[in-house]
Amino acid sequence: MNDLKYLLTILIAINSCLLKGQSFELSGLFTTHDRYDFKNSLGYDIGFNFKDFNKNRISIHFSHVENKIFYDDIKIDESSAGPQNPEYYFDRISADNQKLSFNVSYGRNAIKRENSKLIVGADLSINYFKLYKETSRTHYRPYPDNYIGQSEFSSSYNKSNKIGLDFYIEFENETVAIKGLGLFSRLNFGLITYGRFYQLDGGWRDPWLSKWLTINLGLRYDFKSK
Repeated sequence: MNDLKYLLTILIAINSCLLKGQSFELSGLFTTHDRYDFKNSLGYDIGFNFKDFNKNRISIHFSHVENKIFYDDIKIDESSAGPQNPEYYFDRISADNQKLSFNVSYGRNAIKRENSKLIVGADLSINYFKLYKETSRTHYRPYPDNYIGQSEFSSSYNKSNKIGLDFYIEFENETVAIKGLGLFSRLNFGLITYGRFYQLDGGWRDPWLSKWLTINLGLRYDFKSK
């Protein structure tokens, strides 16, 4: 039911933007994250730009990223027997993770030439994460019994309504064969709330803020080009 609500929201937003937008863009993207969940991931971005005014531009975007990855992770737990006698967890993880983002962005033409422009700006986003992991774990407890155990398990969970803030720089070249069509590239540096702000139970948890680097390459079409 929630997936249907998200789909209807996207369709309504796209219909509204087609009526009011000045330009439409579609790009492929590469993004990387400071944790393994979305390190070196690929995806796409759909955007609508509204009419420029005094070198300023307002845009909205929807992006989707998927990451299927195998990786190793080591966790150290000091909550059971204290920092002098930690327990170790060695994980072999197969993950299938997705990230969906809705962005509102502001950009300003820093440099404008006849057929090209350089834009700098910022994004405010709301993000949804779907994470699935299959884990093969080795548990090692040196004290007091030199215990070694093996286990396998899977987990699936969502992170909803995570707020993000990006800063970006973009270059657009309008000298493409089709009139009104431009080629652009964009570099984003961002922060997204990821884990809980305050941890009560200690141990390991996701960080509250996560760092992201994203590169887009795509095409933009101006509906009102003459």
